[in-house]
Amino acid sequence: MYSGADPEFVESFDLEEKILKSLGIRVFSFQEDLWAANSPDVYVNYQLWRLNPGGAVVNTSTFTICYRTRSVALTSGTVHVSYAESESITNGFTLIWEGQSIEMFYTQVFQTQLRQNIPQITRIWQHFCHVFSEGRYQQYIDGKKVLSGVLDVTRTYLLFNGSLIIGQEQDTFGGGFVSTEIFRGQMAQFNIWDKEMQEEQIRDIASCQLDYQGNILSTDIHDGELVNVTTWDADLISLCSALEHELLINRTNDVLDHCIYSLWVGVTDEAEEGVWRDLETNQVTPTFFLSQRNNKEDRNCASMLNPTGAWFPILCSSNIGRCFSCAVRRNYKYFILRGLCFLHPDDRRFEILDDGNPTPLFHGLYEYNIQFTAPGTWTLFNIQKNEILAQLFVVSSEVYPLGLHSWVLEKAICEYHTGQTVQLGLSVCSDDQFMCNNGECISILSRCDGHDDCVDQSDEDYCSTVFIPPFYRHHKLPKNETKGKPLIIDVHIDILRFLGIEDTNNAFSVEFYVNLYWQDQRLRYKNLHHRVSKIQEDTMEKLWRPKVEFPNVLNGKPELLRETLTVIKRGEPLQPDINTAKMDTVYRGESGTLRQQSHYAGKFSCVFSMFYYPLDTQQCSLLLRLSAISQTFATLGTITVTFHGESIVGAYVVGSARATVDEKLASQTNTSAVKVDMVLARQPLSIVMLMFVPSAMLLAISYSTLHVKLALTQVRVIVSLTTLLVLYTLFSQTSSSLPNTSYVKMIDVWFFVCICILFIIILFHIYIEKLDYWQQQKPNTKVNHQTTVEKMTTMKRSEEFAKNTTSAGNINTTPIQDIQERRSGKTNNSSNVLFIPVKEAYYTRSESIEATGPVENSSIEGRGPVENPTIEGRGSIERGPVKIPSNKARGPVEIPSSEARGPVENTINKAAAAATSSSTTNHQQEPPPLLRAERVTRVVRGIILPVCLLLYFIIFFTVLMVGSVYQSRDYDDM
Repeated sequence: MYSGADPEFVESFDLEEKILKSLGIRVFSFQEDLWAANSPDVYVNYQLWRLNPGGAVVNTSTFTICYRTRSVALTSGTVHVSYAESESITNGFTLIWEGQSIEMFYTQVFQTQLRQNIPQITRIWQHFCHVFSEGRYQQYIDGKKVLSGVLDVTRTYLLFNGSLIIGQEQDTFGGGFVSTEIFRGQMAQFNIWDKEMQEEQIRDIASCQLDYQGNILSTDIHDGELVNVTTWDADLISLCSALEHELLINRTNDVLDHCIYSLWVGVTDEAEEGVWRDLETNQVTPTFFLSQRNNKEDRNCASMLNPTGAWFPILCSSNIGRCFSCAVRRNYKYFILRGLCFLHPDDRRFEILDDGNPTPLFHGLYEYNIQFTAPGTWTLFNIQKNEILAQLFVVSSEVYPLGLHSWVLEKAICEYHTGQTVQLGLSVCSDDQFMCNNGECISILSRCDGHDDCVDQSDEDYCSTVFIPPFYRHHKLPKNETKGKPLIIDVHIDILRFLGIEDTNNAFSVEFYVNLYWQDQRLRYKNLHHRVSKIQEDTMEKLWRPKVEFPNVLNGKPELLRETLTVIKRGEPLQPDINTAKMDTVYRGESGTLRQQSHYAGKFSCVFSMFYYPLDTQQCSLLLRLSAISQTFATLGTITVTFHGESIVGAYVVGSARATVDEKLASQTNTSAVKVDMVLARQPLSIVMLMFVPSAMLLAISYSTLHVKLALTQVRVIVSLTTLLVLYTLFSQTSSSLPNTSYVKMIDVWFFVCICILFIIILFHIYIEKLDYWQQQKPNTKVNHQTTVEKMTTMKRSEEFAKNTTSAGNINTTPIQDIQERRSGKTNNSSNVLFIPVKEAYYTRSESIEATGPVENSSIEGRGPVENPTIEGRGSIERGPVKIPSNKARGPVEIPSSEARGPVENTINKAAAAATSSSTTNHQQEPPPLLRAERVTRVVRGIILPVCLLLYFIIFFTVLMVGSVYQSRDYDDM
């Protein structure tokens, strides 16, 4: 005994044993020989009228049919039961399992709406119940309702006085059997009740808790005709056991010895005393306690005795080590044989069995077996035809036929002939998995994904995405789904970046992708596990692909940097080919869209409209068309464009991009054409800083010369000429950076007006300078040809001389004498004298001075007679009355003495006043030329020129900005 046994269990072990056991369950065996062909003469026949000795006929529309089955092999139509009411109603009730669906006939009508897809499972007991109640139908499998609905019949009742066949389908009353509609396996507990069994009753019967015989028919009570069917009796509990056979490798014995007295059971009655519930589902569960005497309140857990399966309560807090039980769920995966031409998916299924040989038997559920028949040989048999189909030669018996192998055909099958080598695969991989060459199973999404997921790396072999049929011609265009319609090609252009924008050359450089989309229904695609799958380059050359041309490209054609061809998955794959050994996922041509992506870089022509420069907005176009494809056979569908680059390119800001069909180009070439319009808006700030601001500054400088003193004519003229030269140089540089146009641009207008303004200012300066000259040339006016500067200098020095004379109180020399001394170089720096050149001397303007002879110059007070040196070219001047030779027609001028002139300080002022009075004798109303020029200058610089400049600026910039706005809006609306 196990040393760690619970004392409470030892005490309960001696109690009376009570085991749930039921004898007399009759089990029918139908064609269980795995090497025997299907026989139509294997069935159980019940003639129901013989079961009623009194002759009463059961006529009811409410009844229940239940039974258990354990299949060992399958057929194309596995029939559980067939009831014929009469010769005319041979399908009163027929249940056929075809493939993975259960189909039913009721009163000769096939119940399509009650078709249920349920996989068939072999070598395990399953319980079925069919409940009919006044036209309603319910189906239970293993105690669970799986289907319910309404019968599609006009008659709901059945007369149970006909022929009931178990394990065969009767095409005639009690006969008409075929070998493809049979049952192979075991069947038990076939019962028919004339009432509706409740769900709880059905669940108890299915779980072997209740053995309830039918009142119309019970195979455990009634005897029928057995045709090649054997029977035996079994325990009810054995029909509900989890496993009915031993494992191929039994490794549980070493564990059984340690767990014989300490196996936990996953139930408890802690919530409610005496009510045992499953720990996981909290559902009440049946119990198998030996006795209730030890079922105390503190014992809320249970343990099981392995030899008998009896339970006994124990403490949940017990610290004695125990094993735990587990339910081993049957793995319903079968081995699948791929590579032949099976008609039904279930024909490929194999199960591995122990037939007593050193190597296992791969038993096909339908008609094939694989067995190790000779050293180094695996043989594929067709049981129904009793013939050998193929053989696999291996190096030893340890090499199993699992995975992908080359089999040699012994019989012609499918499109293969005898002796041909065929690739067959045997594995447990489902249709949503990929079988590696060694039989390993991986996800189908791992097939051809660029990673080695198989140990033998076979998942990356033969990864061509496209299957090209033999009739494919790559020079022929694909056809549209709609007959008579041209092929539709969608276009999407991705503009990656602008490489440059050249105003002077009317060109722009751009890098971009051209994506063309179309469908080719002639193709088949494989393994499109991702949204986009790449097509290999060697396959690209075998496919039809559209070619494009660029009409406005410079230098012939753009540079093709890279070109790829991919498939975009659009639809679902086809149903898996049950016979392909490579297990590729296949798509129709319309389930995938081909995308050709071409990477280009090139320079394209563009006509720049520079009228509103620098506030201009340009629209450049990229033109492309399908090469050598008439619009009759191919046309453009959806056209889109996307810009991915930087929005600021040099002096431009890239705006919107739009792609449209170029109808003009298409009509000229009879091919589909696309025009991609891109809006380029210039950034004006740098141009304003480099052109408008400097030119405005030059205007301001030239305008400021109007504020320079009128006497500085040379300064005013030189500055104006310099600004004009600089402005013209700036204009020349600006023009060289712009493309040559036949029209006048706004920037040309700006510089032209600025140059004109500077030119007018220069002319105005010259006009001011000549205004005095024109006054002197008037009749009766004698004017010493002094310039304005000389006159102003003379007046200023006269005023200084008067001030100095007044402050000194005496005069050392006369003005004339001072002039002579300065010309001869003899100057008295200490004397307060005024230097007056000869040509700067004051003369009266109004009339000529008559020759008066010598001028008597009275002596100046405080001085003696002044010796006046001779003036060169004019004779001598003596002290006293000064005699000045006549100046041309004037003769000597007599200068009165100082006494006659009054005070000394007023001498110069009086002389000036006399001169002024004398000069205006005949022209009292005419202003001096100097005052007139000043007045004109003030009007020009203060009113006329500022107003003109302001109006020009307003008009120019208004036209420039409004025009640029409308130009940009026009491009946006296009």
